[in-house]
Amino acid sequence: SLESIPGITERKARTVAEHVKTKGPPPDSWRVVVIGDAHFCPHHGGLGRAETIGKFITLQGRLAMRNAEKFTVVCIGDWADYASLSSYEKGKKEFEGRAIRADIRCSNEASLLLTNNIAPDVWAYMARKPLVTLGNHTAARMSRLLSDVRELEGVFGIGLEGEDVEVRPNWTDLGWEVFPFLVPAFIDDVAFLHYLPNPANGRAVSSVSMGRALLLKGLQSVVVGHNHLFKFDKLTRLDGTKMVGCSVGCAFEHDHDWAGQIPNGAYDRGITVLHNLRGSDFNPRFHTFEEIRRVL
Repeated sequence: SLESIPGITERKARTVAEHVKTKGPPPDSWRVVVIGDAHFCPHHGGLGRAETIGKFITLQGRLAMRNAEKFTVVCIGDWADYASLSSYEKGKKEFEGRAIRADIRCSNEASLLLTNNIAPDVWAYMARKPLVTLGNHTAARMSRLLSDVRELEGVFGIGLEGEDVEVRPNWTDLGWEVFPFLVPAFIDDVAFLHYLPNPANGRAVSSVSMGRALLLKGLQSVVVGHNHLFKFDKLTRLDGTKMVGCSVGCAFEHDHDWAGQIPNGAYDRGITVLHNLRGSDFNPRFHTFEEIRRVL
């Protein structure tokens, strides 16, 4: 059955079959690559990271294929920066020269480059199409613009399926499944969303002990981006069920002027891979960009 998938060679099919023969039936578990905030912007950072991330996804997909694991990818939000819509910098000198069309064009070029570098056999092997959970830089900023300037309705969009607009992110065109801002996507019993809103005030849950805070506020396994740090924690219920809270770091390498020296230095820059995701349990591993480039 594997050989019927376009791009799966006889050798790869035999490798999976040998794994099953020697190590038992395929585990009912997932390997999930999670892309943190990438903040692609036409003014800094370049597009090379998108190619690197796509190739890393291919590598992880083939490892999943070899181990007969289910496989998919989650872009956890803020793939683009949308600096032209920043209310914090509007009117300042650094705001000059920004344009929303250029921001969306840059985002679309990056997502196309990412998708084109995921090998066809890995794409075909995915047990679920790759997911995007929209973030505040893209969805919330755009929604605020369309609310403030109603004349732009029908011109710009945020990339959800069925939008009839002139300019929008191209995720759905490329075959990704897009979830609205703060609407969780689930893989088994694990929730994925850009950030977890605090039930008391709606603000993003944040803490030095971020993994534990996610568990105590969400009361279930949850994976988020937004804070640019890699943190995780586990709790075990009385019935032995494990729950995991994880923030996945960030997928950009440039510094942000608004962040300052200390936050920029604290950011965890790379890609997180969730291993053995089954039910509500998983084991996250963070890969720095330096490590990723060594193995590609």
